[in-house]
Parts: sequence; structure tokens; C-alpha cells
Amino acid sequence: YTRIPSVVRIPNACAETMVYFGYIGLALRLLAEIFLFVKTKVAQHPFRLWLFLFLFLYQFTGSYITNVAEYMLWMIAFSPFLFEDLKRVSIDRSKVAS
Repeated sequence: YTRIPSVVRIPNACAETMVYFGYIGLALRLLAEIFLFVKTKVAQHPFRLWLFLFLFLYQFTGSYITNVAEYMLWMIAFSPFLFEDLKRVSIDRSKVAS
């Protein structure tokens, strides 16, 4: 190389988590995300589900550990009281007028 960069960044949040906190820290990060996914019932809300899926994949392909905007999106994905209008509801077809 003709020019060595002064700052070298690890290109994703999971790799940074593993460097800073080790394998246990990475395991705790992933377990916390899975626990919150189940606990807050993210799968019942399509918007929150897609937001979670995007963020979950994005942490492996980009991002960085101090990205405040990403943490705000994680909070939106795990907020069960937001987006109640978008919640999936099963319809009882016997009560629907034909």
C-alpha cells in the first residue's frame, strides 16, 4: 500500500461487539435481540417485523457499534405500543355480512 490509513474500522456491529466484548458479548447481544423479539411479539406487526429483519441483517453487513440512529430503530422495532393500527388481526368470517 502506498498510503496506510490512520483509522481502520471494522465494517459491522457484530464484529465490533466481538472485538470489544468477546464471544460472550456477541452471544449476549444476539440472545437479547431474540428475547426481545419474542417478548414484545414483533412478529404480530408487519412493520416492526420488517424493521427487525432489516436491522438484524444490517448488523452483520454494515453499521457500527456506536450508531445512535440504529439504536433508535431497535427501540421502535421493540416498542409494542407503537403502530397498533398495523397489528395483524384475525377476522371471524362467520360474523361478516355477505
